[in-house]
Amino acid sequence: MSVLKVDSIQNTGGTTAITINGNGFVIPKAVAFSVYKSGNQSLSSGTWTEVTWDTEEFDTAGFFNTSNNRFEPQIAGYYQINFSVNQSSGVGNAVLARLMKNGVTYRFGSYHYHSSSEIDDYQQWASIMTYMNGSSDYLSVDAFGIGLQTINSGSTQSNFQGYLVGV
Repeated sequence: MSVLKVDSIQNTGGTTAITINGNGFVIPKAVAFSVYKSGNQSLSSGTWTEVTWDTEEFDTAGFFNTSNNRFEPQIAGYYQINFSVNQSSGVGNAVLARLMKNGVTYRFGSYHYHSSSEIDDYQQWASIMTYMNGSSDYLSVDAFGIGLQTINSGSTQSNFQGYLVGV
């Protein structure tokens, strides 16, 4: 029986891809991001609005661009994407959120509707897996409200996250 003892595995350029810690756990280099809003964002009632994400909680590969509010992964593969948008400030009858892929609606998140304008302070969310080509694909989040006109800030209120599952 042969035993291979290493602390890390590197490519020929010297970049570490996998580390083995002192307890024997294999720790791969991961692609993951988490962003949120540091300030509230206004919505126009009845209009889809791109959600702005200005604070990175973490971005291990540098693929989230806060200047255009997009996740732009440069590694092709399947990504688990999660987002949550909290809307308030007013009483309305509809709130929605959607994941945009390359500027087109890809998947809708949760949807809340009440016929008599009884909605106040709602959270829309989604958990979606999608394939990204690693070159030109990008993701963003839009929100919509009738009556509710503020997207609330803070990491617990409105956030956008994702990680590479596999290639």
